[in-house]
Amino acid sequence: MAGIPGLEEEALGGCRRMIGIDTNVLLRMYVDDVSAPVQVAAARAMIAARGGEGLWISLPVVLEATWLLQRYGQGRSLVVRFLVDLLDRAAFVVQERGAIEAALERYCARRIGYADCLIEALAEQNDVKVTYTFDRAAADHDHFALVETGA
Repeated sequence: MAGIPGLEEEALGGCRRMIGIDTNVLLRMYVDDVSAPVQVAAARAMIAARGGEGLWISLPVVLEATWLLQRYGQGRSLVVRFLVDLLDRAAFVVQERGAIEAALERYCARRIGYADCLIEALAEQNDVKVTYTFDRAAADHDHFALVETGA
């Protein structure tokens, strides 16, 4: 399909390879950005054109997207809906899916940010005993400990 980035056929076999999408493309699919309607439409059309084939969503893209949603005043419920939808879409191949799911469960149960929940889930998944932090809210949860400053 000429003209649609990421849909070029490989030289051998005519197979299409999986493509990755960046945070700005992913969020424009979810958020009606009135300042960028052309980009919103293009992102949605590109994703729809994949017809259920794999779209690679890297861990940094997921983390940046949740951070941006939280930073720009979107409530926890929107972050949860975003993550649930992301994980439910068969077309999305999500890096570290298990850790993202575990972090989502923690995020729903606790009053700390999603990034801290993901740090904790990845640490647990990788047999990390403790993660030291200066963040007092995070330090109140499993796998985190406050760095002693002596003050």
